[in-house]
Amino acid sequence: MRSLQFNGLRICYHAPMVEFKHTYAGNPYDRGEPLRRSEETIAKMQADASSRFLAFHNLNVATADDALAWLVQSEAEALDANQTILLGVHEDIAHFAIDVKAPPAELEFTDCRAIAASLTTEDTGIVAQARSQLDWHRRNPFCAQHKPISNLYHDQSPPRLASPIHPMFSIFHSF
Repeated sequence: MRSLQFNGLRICYHAPMVEFKHTYAGNPYDRGEPLRRSEETIAKMQADASSRFLAFHNLNVATADDALAWLVQSEAEALDANQTILLGVHEDIAHFAIDVKAPPAELEFTDCRAIAASLTTEDTGIVAQARSQLDWHRRNPFCAQHKPISNLYHDQSPPRLASPIHPMFSIFHSF
């Protein structure tokens, strides 16, 4: 029997405490914050033959035999993609999510929630991050205040201005 003290109360329990990890929070990738600041570095990582790409179509993920269907660089390059987003780096390999315009016949696309039951916690975390980032960039192609096209690689950094500030917001900004 184990016990612990909390605010003067002694709590006894028999079962060992098990670390709980939320199903969609197990992504093991280093999100690469310093890497996201260089478009040149991102382009090199995208062109690297060791990089891996996870294809999505209409926010459904590419799967094969109840597992994620990762593509190599040459396979991903052949697809007509709407957008490509850096997911992170794991074991010195860059991983990207790509949103394809038309699903290729050789790939099967499955609803993310449906496939989650057969994936590992790490894979469900990867799918959750990829799907949410692709969906966010699809829904928010422009910054609400500045109106530039949102930057797909630097999603954690301030947006870059690509067009004049909308007059509605000029009262709030002084540049």
